[in-house]
Amino acid sequence: RYYSQSEAQAIKRVRVSPVRGNLYDRNGNLMVYNIPSFTITIVPYEFDHKAMELFSFITGMDSSEVNKILYRYRHYSKFVPIKIIRDASEEIVAKIEEYSQYLSGVEVVVDSKRIYNFECNMAHLLGYTREITSEQLKKYSYYSPGDMVGQNGIEQSYESFLRGRDGMQFVAVNKLGQKVTSFENGNRDVLPSNGFNLNLSIDIRLQELSEKLLAGRRGAVVAIDPNNGEVLIFASKPDYDTRAFSGRVPVDLYRTLSSDSSFPLLPRALQSQYPPGSTWKMLMALAGLQSGVINEHTTITCSGGYTLGGRSYKCHGGGCGSVNVRQALRSSCNTFFYVLALRLGMENFEKYGKMFNFGERTHIDLPNEKPGRLPTAEWLKSKDKTLRSFKGRLINYGIGQGEILVTPLQMACYVAAIANNGIGVSGIAGGCSVMPLKAVNSSGEFLFSYVTNAVIYAADNNVDVISMSFGSYGMNVGDDPASDSAFSYAYNNGVVLFASSGNYDSPSMGYPAKHPDVIAVGAASPSGERKNPNSSDGEYWWGSSY
Repeated sequence: RYYSQSEAQAIKRVRVSPVRGNLYDRNGNLMVYNIPSFTITIVPYEFDHKAMELFSFITGMDSSEVNKILYRYRHYSKFVPIKIIRDASEEIVAKIEEYSQYLSGVEVVVDSKRIYNFECNMAHLLGYTREITSEQLKKYSYYSPGDMVGQNGIEQSYESFLRGRDGMQFVAVNKLGQKVTSFENGNRDVLPSNGFNLNLSIDIRLQELSEKLLAGRRGAVVAIDPNNGEVLIFASKPDYDTRAFSGRVPVDLYRTLSSDSSFPLLPRALQSQYPPGSTWKMLMALAGLQSGVINEHTTITCSGGYTLGGRSYKCHGGGCGSVNVRQALRSSCNTFFYVLALRLGMENFEKYGKMFNFGERTHIDLPNEKPGRLPTAEWLKSKDKTLRSFKGRLINYGIGQGEILVTPLQMACYVAAIANNGIGVSGIAGGCSVMPLKAVNSSGEFLFSYVTNAVIYAADNNVDVISMSFGSYGMNVGDDPASDSAFSYAYNNGVVLFASSGNYDSPSMGYPAKHPDVIAVGAASPSGERKNPNSSDGEYWWGSSY
C-alpha cells in the first residue's frame, strides 16, 4: 500500500459510463440487454506516438486508422480518453496490460455491449446505438467523444431514459498516467446511475411471425390494439441485423447499408407512402352516410364501369348491377364509389379525410414519421393553375387512387378508429372522436358498425376467420390457423396475416372473429410486380387484417 502511495504523482478523474437500460416486450420477455465488454482508449495528451507501431502490432489496427480517429476529435480536450477499439478480445487486453509501461495514455476500460435476445431483427422499431457524431457532440454538451447514443427507433426516442447518468472515479496515477491506487479508498467516487428499463407494447412472438411472413418482400406490417393504441407489431422489410451495430462495428457498415438498392434503412411502416386502394372505400361510405349524400337504401347501377368526359373507368369483371352501399362494400364495386365521390365533392372529401387524420402524422413515439398526403383543392390548384374541375380527380379518389398517399401506420389507425365506432386510438392521432355517431337505419344500427358489418362477412357462417378481398386476392397463411404453433399463437391473439397471391394494388382485409380487437396492416411488392408510380418507393399494398 505504501509503495502504491509513493508512486502516486497526481489525482485523476475517470469517467464511469452507466449501463444502458434493458428492453422488454409486453409479456415481460427480455429482448435487449447488456453484457460487459472491453474498450481500448487513448488519452491524446499522454500518448507517445513513438509507441504507435507497438500499439498497431498488438491490436492489429492500422496506424492510419488510429490517427484518423484521434484527428476526428482534435478539437476536444486532450485529456479526454478517445475510444479506439470496442469489444476488444481478451488476448488484446492481456497484451495491452503486459506492455502498459510502453503504452502511456492507453487504457482498458469496462464498457457494455448490446445483446439482442430474439429471432428477428426489429431494426426499424428498435433502431440501434452508434458512436456519437461530431455534429451531435456540438449539439449535446453532456456527451463525450466515443459515447454510444441511440440512432433511430426506440433507442433514439428514449435516449434520455435509456442512457443513464455518468459516474466519476478518483484515482491516483504515476508519472506515466497509469492508475496505481484509488483515492481516499473511493470515498469520493460518484457511482453511475444506470439507464431505465423500458417495457414495450410489442409482442415479440407476433413480431417474429410478421418478419417471417415478410421475408424476401418489400413492405411492412403494423398491428395495434384499438382499445389503447398499443403497437403489437411493427415490422418492415428489407431491413438489417441490429446485432451488426453492437460491439466492434465494421467501418464501412453504415455506408454499405445506405447504398444498398433495397433501402434496408428505410422504415417502411412509417415512411413509405402508398395509395390506399380499395381500403379507402370504407371512408367514402362513412362520408356518404354521415353527410346524407346517400342512405342505406340508395342504389347505383353498375354496368361494368363509369364514363366521364369520354373516358371509361372500369369496375371489377362484369357489372355489379344495382347495388346499395352495403353491397358495394362487399363486392368492392368501383362504379358505386366513382359516383359517390362525385356526389360528395371535393369539400366533403377533404373534410372526412381530415377527420381520420390523413395527411398528418400520427405522432407515434418513433422518429422521422412521414405524414402521407391528402390532396386538397388548394394543393391541386397550386400544382395546376389551369385546373377548373375536380371531377376527374374525384373519380380516382373514390377508390383510393390518384395522389392520395398513406403509410401502413396511418392505415392501422384508420381501421382502428372504425373498429372503435369513430374513436381514434389513444396516444396516436389524438385519441379523440373522429366522427359523431349517427344511426343509419330504423333498427338503430350506428354508422361505423353498419360499415364494418358490411365489410365483415363470410360465405360460410360457421368459419372462425372472416376474410374479404377488395379488388384483389389475399391468401390465408395456413388453412387451419391451429395447425402451426406460431400461427396458432397469432390467431388466438387476434391477428390474421395474409401473404400475397398474384399482382394487385390494394389491401386484402380480414377480421379475426375470435378476438376482434387487433388491427394489422401490411404492404409488399414481390419481385416481378408492376410498380405503382404514386407510391414513395414503387411498392404495393399487401394484406391488411383487422
